[in-house]
Amino acid sequence: MRSIVLVDCRGIFNGGAPFLVVRDSTLGNGFVTTFENLMKLYVGNLSFSTSESALRDLFSAHGTVTDVHIVTDRLSGKSRGFAFVTMGNRHEGEAAINALEGHSIDGRNLTVNEARPKNDDRGSGTFQRRHR
Repeated sequence: MRSIVLVDCRGIFNGGAPFLVVRDSTLGNGFVTTFENLMKLYVGNLSFSTSESALRDLFSAHGTVTDVHIVTDRLSGKSRGFAFVTMGNRHEGEAAINALEGHSIDGRNLTVNEARPKNDDRGSGTFQRRHR
């Protein structure tokens, strides 16, 4: 039985990229675990009507797509016009960037680049009061 588990090991192994952990019990007595680098891509300038399946189909022409997440507004549930696509490895991610940067989908030219990690110095999403 082969099971695939996505584990966020950014702080442990390489300081940035998540890993795909593959546990394969068919290779003998016990599990063999391998770590494969994943590459998370930022996809911007999306039409609000673009679906996750359309993005998956578009990016899968350039490699293995392990995850697609279109970011939505918390209140309305509508697309915010950008997404994150996780590719199976760095080589596939770079191929997707090179092929799809500026590509037109649903009447919009895509912006595609490597996603940056979240920073703790981002705003909290609320206005801050000034202390006098």
